[in-house]
Amino acid sequence: MAMAPLRLPEQTVRVSRWSIDFGSIIGSGTFGSVYRARDDEGSGEVVAAKVIYASRMRWGKILSEVRLLSKVAHHDGIIGLHGAHEVTNANGHCVVMLLEMGTGDLLDLLTRKRVMAEAEALRYFREIVGAVEFLHTQRIAHRDLKLENVLISASGACKLADFGLAHEYVGERDLDPRAVPGRPSEGVGGWREREVLYDVCGSKSYVAPEVLLKLGYDGYSADVWSLGICLFAMLTGFFPFTEAAAHNAYFTVAQKQAAAYGSLTLAVFGLYNTPCPLSLRAVELIDQLLRISPVLRCSAADALAFTRAAESGLDGQLAPAALEAAAAALPLMLPPHDSPEQEVSCSTPGSSSTSSYMSTCDSITDHIDMACPERLEPRSGQASPLGKSACPSCCGWRCR
Repeated sequence: MAMAPLRLPEQTVRVSRWSIDFGSIIGSGTFGSVYRARDDEGSGEVVAAKVIYASRMRWGKILSEVRLLSKVAHHDGIIGLHGAHEVTNANGHCVVMLLEMGTGDLLDLLTRKRVMAEAEALRYFREIVGAVEFLHTQRIAHRDLKLENVLISASGACKLADFGLAHEYVGERDLDPRAVPGRPSEGVGGWREREVLYDVCGSKSYVAPEVLLKLGYDGYSADVWSLGICLFAMLTGFFPFTEAAAHNAYFTVAQKQAAAYGSLTLAVFGLYNTPCPLSLRAVELIDQLLRISPVLRCSAADALAFTRAAESGLDGQLAPAALEAAAAALPLMLPPHDSPEQEVSCSTPGSSSTSSYMSTCDSITDHIDMACPERLEPRSGQASPLGKSACPSCCGWRCR
């Protein structure tokens, strides 16, 4: 749950060459707040000052966020870092991170637009996936991918932000972050060769089902699921389910119906007896990202290739008006920023902060068929944009 920002004794505080205006708050979250700051000794550039207090987050985690962002901030798709400073004041010990200023985030943009045209959504999504793919090559899993954590720069580019929950894999045998579908423990790329993570973190609508099961998960595969949720929301204006857990009726029914539809995306629309307004290439891309089984989910590198393939043939895309009409009939609309029911604190198995909404997840075998490949098989010889064959029926695909 979001916390009110701490009050500082001065309205404006000088940190190195930066003048931080604590009267102009940009945003506030569980672990810290963000304020407007200006370079008083150089160009006068305006940046975002993220202030994280040791009383809200373990000191080691704060330093880890600074270290990981410093390692990857040079990438075009990741928020720029102008420096970080340790500060002690009346409120205690804190770290001030000076970050690139954005014009808003992707949730703000989507809220204004309601839905995005396919060409626009895929352009933004390509930039996001490119940043995530880079993180994975650097052996970093973000673990908090969501629309709010994608900032829009002054030039209109996407910038991935907020590395407070990121995990760096150290010492694993697997040097290649790509998963090998169907061969989870064979050869280079098998995700089980990496460290297994158990802490539950992120926002509920975006968290992968295997994370909520608390039986261990791979951070890279969990990131890909979150990417799929982001793309689904961008194209439809709503979340497929509020959380991918067994006690969520939408998820449970959609997961079971996916075998009949041959597509989790189509199964979600089937829950509302509403025709899916998305193109076949968009449906297939989302389905590659939202495989229930993490070992069958595509990698970020594959997702980037699939996105570029989808972008290459956009002639038949639907106009936003057609998408808006379909979205209007669906109830699961996007929540506002810092919605209390969305936040999931970073927790280890058995932690009381997650037990309230995870208590009914009994077992992996009861609720998720991890062996079901949800494979799609063509009914005709017509080639699809992503390498499979399209079906002439209205649903486009059938389950093998």
